[in-house]
Amino acid sequence: MPSFKCQKVMFLCLCVALPVDTEDVCIVERLFSSSLVAIVSLKAPRKLKVCHFKKGTEICNYSYSNTILAVKLNRQRLIVCLEESLYIHNIRDMKVLHTIRETPPNPSGSHSLEFLSTGRVQPGSGPHFEQVTEFDGVVISHCDSGTQQEHFKPVLESHNLPGTCEVALNDAFGALKEISKFINHTQNVQRRRGCITSDERLESAFDNWAVNGEGFIQFDAGAQKWKALSPSAEMIKELWNGYEAQNYLFGQFIKEQCPEMIHQIKLREIEKRTDLRVFANPVNRTKALLKCHVTSTDKSVRSVSLTEDGATKANWITVTGPLPSGDGSVILILTAEVPLIHTNIYGCVVQTEDRNITVMCGVRTLHLHTAA
Repeated sequence: MPSFKCQKVMFLCLCVALPVDTEDVCIVERLFSSSLVAIVSLKAPRKLKVCHFKKGTEICNYSYSNTILAVKLNRQRLIVCLEESLYIHNIRDMKVLHTIRETPPNPSGSHSLEFLSTGRVQPGSGPHFEQVTEFDGVVISHCDSGTQQEHFKPVLESHNLPGTCEVALNDAFGALKEISKFINHTQNVQRRRGCITSDERLESAFDNWAVNGEGFIQFDAGAQKWKALSPSAEMIKELWNGYEAQNYLFGQFIKEQCPEMIHQIKLREIEKRTDLRVFANPVNRTKALLKCHVTSTDKSVRSVSLTEDGATKANWITVTGPLPSGDGSVILILTAEVPLIHTNIYGCVVQTEDRNITVMCGVRTLHLHTAA
């Protein structure tokens, strides 16, 4: 039997039109660019609904013994992750193919450390470099070619991390120079490297380059070889695979040094704060767009919902987020098209561990009412 493991993947973004009777959605997963969407609501956290979102219809639903923590899809399988078990379905008929029970807990959690660097050509002023370092989606440091020094953000409590700025700058300028020999009009190169650990074990290590915004070449840390992601990268792949000593250092950094840095990183406690703002803009004389905009540092916030309380139902609803803002907070946005009727009062609701936050809005007068 194949081995599966569920990880909490933070900050996935999906924006689709949900069926109008779907409320308090906490999980939405779409099968690539198809119309098939898997939905779990706060009202029924043990029930999975599979819907055709363009038609706004429900195809089927399944109930499970415990709360659904995550849902993942590909063209062949749909996997439902509960706290201590996994259900693997055939995507074609939703039959259960495997059930994996008593999956081990993950008390230490999953952590990621990413180094995102860019080297670009600036006409008249030479090449420019900048790098942002993110821990679990939070920006902890920044450096550029101006100072060539790490500038740690206030959110980072431990400042004893090794600097990576100068080495990353040399790598970026070297790549920019070499790639420009094979690809004309190379304006910028982007590098994403780092690692993900779970329960203090290395889960993945990665080192990828893009050129002018397109995927270009990828490093295999195990084989210490480069793999071309586009035909134009073949010559660079042959060149870089000849740099054996350098490739050894690249592999050591993402497999050894990166996990060690994760163990050293400690973030300051961020005060839990959730801001909910509502905006209503008329589309025409009969319809308006209602937006619920949430910014929160509370990790328990995962969804925003629309309440109608007797008002005419929304024509459609989309939810985007949670998305990282880079300062430790996340952003969620709910957008709904609602009838522009004088008596209609709608509410945007955000649920946290210890309270509900509600903002009421009368779309006709565009007047906001706030409650906590």
